[in-house]
Amino acid sequence: MHSLLASLLLACAPAPVTEAPKPVADTLEGINAAPIWEHRDRNGAPVYRRGLGPIYEDVRLPDGRRRVALRPLWSYEDMGRGREAQDYLWPLGMWRRNLENEWRWYGLLWFTSDPVPGAGRSGTARWLMPIWFQGQYHSGGNYYGLFPVWGHIGDILGYDDIDFKLFPLRMTSRRAGAVTSSWLWPIFSSTESPKEHARRVFPFWLHSVRPGEREQTSILWPFWHSGHSLDPKKPGEWYFLFPFYGRSSLPEQDSETWLWPFFAETEGEKRDRSAMPWPFNVDEERRGKNETVNTEWYWPFWMKTDSPSYHRRALLWPICQWEDVQRKGGIQDSRFWLMPFWWSFDTKDKNGANIASYWQFWPLASQDSRGPASETKILTLWPFRGDTAVQRNWAPLWTLWYNYDSPEKKRSDFLWGIYQHEEEAKSGRHATRIFPLISWGGETAEGGDHSILLGLWAKEGRTRRLFWGITWEAGE
Repeated sequence: MHSLLASLLLACAPAPVTEAPKPVADTLEGINAAPIWEHRDRNGAPVYRRGLGPIYEDVRLPDGRRRVALRPLWSYEDMGRGREAQDYLWPLGMWRRNLENEWRWYGLLWFTSDPVPGAGRSGTARWLMPIWFQGQYHSGGNYYGLFPVWGHIGDILGYDDIDFKLFPLRMTSRRAGAVTSSWLWPIFSSTESPKEHARRVFPFWLHSVRPGEREQTSILWPFWHSGHSLDPKKPGEWYFLFPFYGRSSLPEQDSETWLWPFFAETEGEKRDRSAMPWPFNVDEERRGKNETVNTEWYWPFWMKTDSPSYHRRALLWPICQWEDVQRKGGIQDSRFWLMPFWWSFDTKDKNGANIASYWQFWPLASQDSRGPASETKILTLWPFRGDTAVQRNWAPLWTLWYNYDSPEKKRSDFLWGIYQHEEEAKSGRHATRIFPLISWGGETAEGGDHSILLGLWAKEGRTRRLFWGITWEAGE
């Protein structure tokens, strides 16, 4: 029994190829019984493992990067440059690490964050959203908070610190030197900073002063707004009775609006814009330092934007859109969308050679190319490009066909290894396999190799195999 099992596994291994001796570093061996199990080793070290179709995978690259997955329960990836990722039933559980910080999300409720040792950073977090907050500020010192009863929360939502007591009864926030104190948030509040002084009794009255810039008042927000400039070099004033009429008079431009946002007109040194009515008919000209951008809208039927380095068109927006961008060095980006089924992106150098391209016919197929190499997949249920977490945890479960094509190597894989085909340009080796029926390929001095039913009958160079275990050399 053991000898029969060993013979079956041997029959799944790649056939030896008679060719010029190679350095040990080029030795590639393995067993291929996909979709049940497949592994490949180089110099005795594991390179690739796959089992139970797309469920288990372990890929190791020569530069040290690695991806391991037991889908959809768990996955780990070392992406190089100090970046690592680990997922548990993504997106329910996530762990990420870079050169400076590592953080975790569990169940979208429990969040932790810690600096990487030796990175020279501080600040930690232990949050049970939205109830308990605990951690250390980036500036030093600890914080605790039991929301909404009492406490502090550090480094959240762009704020350096939020202090609350029986929220919304009392709250104080700090951000970039500005301190905002609130009673019965958001009704009573004041803001003090070197750049701004503000008082609010929302929504009845709001008053804000930025010394040397402007002073502004709102009454019965959002209905009445008025203000004037405090900069003697740029005098001006504005007012707006929402939504009926508003006017702004500044040195660089004058603007008026009626029944905002439908009717508006702006004239100025750097910008002219007319919306009559928005969004159906919009004309705009923006004059920058290096180029002028012109926009015309006849929404949703036709929209266009033009400048020397940028061209965009939309037909029956958002269904059909395309754009061309000229970047530094003569690099040209082209994008086309026919929503929701088709989109394509292309990047070419100044000579028209392909740098990168991508197309997707959702949800059926996609192709991602880098230079002369390309990857094609069928199916592609995820409608977005480049989400590494989806590609690591979920995409292999629905990828029925995979094809890699480059000048050096070609590889096709259907139904997680039931059908496989490989070609190597340098060695001339090729192999085709339909599990468990037949496999052939591997050019040798004795002709092509082949196997039927995993070794019921097999030819490997001069070796012949019958009934999985009986072997002899041709010519004996």
